Amino acid sequence: MVEKAGPWIDYLSRCQYLLQQGLFVADILYFEGENAPVDAPVLAALDPAPPPGHDWDSADAVAILTRMSIQNGRIVLPMA
Repeated sequence: MVEKAGPWIDYLSRCQYLLQQGLFVADILYFEGENAPVDAPVLAALDPAPPPGHDWDSADAVAILTRMSIQNGRIVLPMA
């Protein structure tokens, strides 16, 4: 049985590697507020809640003012 686990683990490792190469894209950005540090809200605390099938992220004032920019009509953050 152990000899069969090796290829499965290799496959899972490859999947994780490929997933890490992608870029996260959210449909909605929630403003956390200006009282940093703030914990990111949980889905149940979002108001309004994102529509089903839409992904979301949150940002504080510092991130909005210092890291974000608009490119081609989209809010973007630096890659690294």
